Amino acid sequence: MGKSGGTLHVKEWKEDVVYLFQFPRIKELPNISPFCLKVESFLRLHGIKHEVKETNKVRTRQGLLPMIELNGRQIEDSGAIISHLRKHFNIQDYSDEKEAAQGRAIAKACDYYTFNVTYKYKLLDNPKKMVAVILAAVKGSGFVKSIASVFLTKNLSGKAKNRIGSSIGIWPDGTHEEMLREDLRMYESLLKNFAGHNFFGDKITEADLTVWSHLAILLYLPYDILPKKLLQEEFPHTKSFIERIREKLWPDFVHENFEPTVTISH
Repeated sequence: MGKSGGTLHVKEWKEDVVYLFQFPRIKELPNISPFCLKVESFLRLHGIKHEVKETNKVRTRQGLLPMIELNGRQIEDSGAIISHLRKHFNIQDYSDEKEAAQGRAIAKACDYYTFNVTYKYKLLDNPKKMVAVILAAVKGSGFVKSIASVFLTKNLSGKAKNRIGSSIGIWPDGTHEEMLREDLRMYESLLKNFAGHNFFGDKITEADLTVWSHLAILLYLPYDILPKKLLQEEFPHTKSFIERIREKLWPDFVHENFEPTVTISH
């Protein structure tokens, strides 16, 4: 994963402007994908000029999003995108190599383990609710959306089951809940040592953005799931962390008068 040799979607690009291709916004969240949310948050944090390209059609070679185009080159995969942006714009978000290694470990654990543990609650247990959120973010007739709902529910449920089964396994609910609690306890323990701050003090790093992107979606999804309940009731430092970064980077987080900008076929 990383750099792509695909055809550019933005033909007349501007130098050092990042064109970010990602899923459409929804009313309650800047993006339903933690990986898209992480990249856009990184761009906002560092004041990098960018244009968001909401799409239901453009994908990477792996059929995923996000993807960026920068100075005539395509970069795919959120980790590779941030690594490229850090080098290109000379961004130093860690103080030293040890801190950078710790940050990478936190980010990787979240992207690969926390994501799969929480995917069960977001999607596998609630496919119709997730699909309703997705379809509310696009324009289309009720008839078209009803057909799309049936297809998407079946398709996403199957993908979720396969992904979770091949990564952490499909276990009884008690086992998944303990996996979830262990992850949240880990983040709570790391954050409570810097009450009122982030993983490495006041600054916001890639590790912070990664964990925030995954957990913010859990907390602000418009339907009830166990991770949301736990964050609200049992992990106060983690909940405060989510709220702080939201206030700093996304004052326009919720779109009260939300109107979809992308049609269901685009």
